[in-house]
Amino acid sequence: MEKAGGTEEAGKSPSLPPPPPTIPSNVNPESMKPPKYSIASRRGVGTSGRQISLLANHFKVSVNATDAVFSQYTVGYNFFRDKIVVESKGIGIKLVDKLYQTYSSELAGKRSPDGDRSPVGTELSYSAEIPLKSISLALKGVESDNSIQDALRVLDIILRQQAANRGCLSVRQSFFQDDSRNYVDVGGGVLGLRGFHSSFHPTQGGLSLNMDVSTTMILKPGPVIDFLKLNLSINDDSFWPKAKRMLKNMRIKTTHRNMEFRINGLSEIPVLNNMKNGDSGEGQTVEITVYEYFTKHCGIELTYSGGRPCLDVGKPKQPNYLPLELCSLVSLQRYTKALSSNQRATLVERSRQKPWDRIRTLTDAVRSNQYDEDPVLSACGISLGKQLTEVDGRVLETPRKLLDPKKIERWIVVNFSAHCDISRISRDLISCARNKGIEMERPHTLIEEDQQAAQGSPAARVEAMFEHIIAKLPGPPDFVLCVLPVRNSDIYGPWKKKCLSDIGVVTQCICPVKINDQYLTNVLLKINSKVVGSHYWPLISRYRASVRTQSSKVEMIDALYKPLANGKDDGIIRDGVSESQFNQVLNIELEQIIKAYQHLGEADVPKFTVIVAQKNHHTKLFQANAPGNVPPGTVVDTKFVHPRNYDFYLCAHAGMIGTSRPAHYHVLLDEIGFSPNDLQNLIHSLSYVYQRSTTAISIVAPICYAHLAAQQMG
Repeated sequence: MEKAGGTEEAGKSPSLPPPPPTIPSNVNPESMKPPKYSIASRRGVGTSGRQISLLANHFKVSVNATDAVFSQYTVGYNFFRDKIVVESKGIGIKLVDKLYQTYSSELAGKRSPDGDRSPVGTELSYSAEIPLKSISLALKGVESDNSIQDALRVLDIILRQQAANRGCLSVRQSFFQDDSRNYVDVGGGVLGLRGFHSSFHPTQGGLSLNMDVSTTMILKPGPVIDFLKLNLSINDDSFWPKAKRMLKNMRIKTTHRNMEFRINGLSEIPVLNNMKNGDSGEGQTVEITVYEYFTKHCGIELTYSGGRPCLDVGKPKQPNYLPLELCSLVSLQRYTKALSSNQRATLVERSRQKPWDRIRTLTDAVRSNQYDEDPVLSACGISLGKQLTEVDGRVLETPRKLLDPKKIERWIVVNFSAHCDISRISRDLISCARNKGIEMERPHTLIEEDQQAAQGSPAARVEAMFEHIIAKLPGPPDFVLCVLPVRNSDIYGPWKKKCLSDIGVVTQCICPVKINDQYLTNVLLKINSKVVGSHYWPLISRYRASVRTQSSKVEMIDALYKPLANGKDDGIIRDGVSESQFNQVLNIELEQIIKAYQHLGEADVPKFTVIVAQKNHHTKLFQANAPGNVPPGTVVDTKFVHPRNYDFYLCAHAGMIGTSRPAHYHVLLDEIGFSPNDLQNLIHSLSYVYQRSTTAISIVAPICYAHLAAQQMG
């Protein structure tokens, strides 16, 4: 880092890259089409609702040395092994540290050892200057290029490096310290490890540090064999092949020499028969078994490893075998596989925190991390506040309830559960419906699953059931009530796909455990909405979904406007996006939506309002004068929102457990011209129209429907 306008001694700063070549006079540069839309700026703030005093997990950041400039360098390296260039992920940080220590005056184009036995070829090149003043410009609402993001990224890297120096595990912008008090055992040899997320944000109130509790999954440290027993079935015939795949690249420490290794695989032969080179005692090398080597030459009695494979921690052509019982998994190794439903439930149950407990945890973390003592932050004149940000919020009124019951006539019940009395269920459902003002006829027929069909695969069971439906009905029913044997049944996916995609019949699945009025009312709510009715805001709560696949890890939709050969359009659908893709949504996807509309033959294009909702963020709201969660309908559009762009936070739902997380809404375009009050009330109302809930949900219903459509058709 350096100060802007300062001088440096000759030879101590890298030379800038050469300027771009001059364009020949006979060449006309191709002009780039300027973007049609830009992200909307804030039109004002809302005023509706009652006032409430809140706290947010944003800590004020003061920046005194705004003229500081960071120099960015690109480090390229090749790791040589057996005269072959290979990559090594773990060497990057060590290499940069070594370069910084060794070549403080000469940095570009040098080769340096990294302290390991094998040589590393390195190349260091100057990339760019990142001025800190771009942050102060952004705080004033000046629209700029990506320089503000680059500057914020530098500050985030400083915090991440500080955490790495303390021995923490870093996962993107979160860091986790190896402390058993932060462990949550979710079973299967997997632990949840509580840590902290930290990121800098420009806000109306100045630069802030967003600090939140975060959790990542790690392997349970301890004996390797214990991990395998917890994660796999020891009686499974494919136990060791599965163990070989699972243990690949895990790091272990040996108990007899306290050395760390990375697992490359398992031996094909057990310890008792596996051969390795050993010393005969007379200066000669002889072949002995791994078991003999450790018992005779190392004096270690192996109690249970004899008949089991060895861990191979060597190279492909030079294996190094270690008995299982001498190896333990080291701590802070990430577990990246999907958790089971039981593991997820355990993690949620044991890691949730009440609002005031989370406040105490965060303030303690900010004090203990001692960010003010970081030398790089101090050199930039950056200091952090120790208290959460105070902000005034508002609580919006609950939208008016508009019940629109419909008559349910042609329906049937199918039963995949041998333990349910579907005759009683249908009678209770009809009785509850009539008490709620819904006219519901008796089911056309009740269909039980054949015992023989119940032995088949889920897909086969669904097909067999539909054969019965076709045989007993002259035409398609209005809806089908499907009784499943257990929650998360394997039948659910094939059944939904068959009904929604192949046949086009509305269906409602249930798995009744305790049948009471509340349960039946919730089922009727879903049925009423699916048949044709809706329970809130009926004119804006019905949607049609179009689902298509595209390349993995591609967030932008490939073709919103895709006319077919017959001239018809193939459908329009949109889900959420990240902030870095806001401009693409406006200038690529919106253009495709307009083209699709014009394709219908309409000359006048309607006005559009484009809003992106985000749940994957770390801002939390707390009541300043009460211990519970913020009340449903709490909205904030000042203080820690964006200094220029139009965004606000809304917590529409009632948080019954843990700490509520509000939805973050970004208004990218508003051609319709909603007032802040009207727009916030509209978004709030859309949180009440989800057919699967009798109360408000955490985010607007259309987004939940989009996720549900993708899940059911996937």
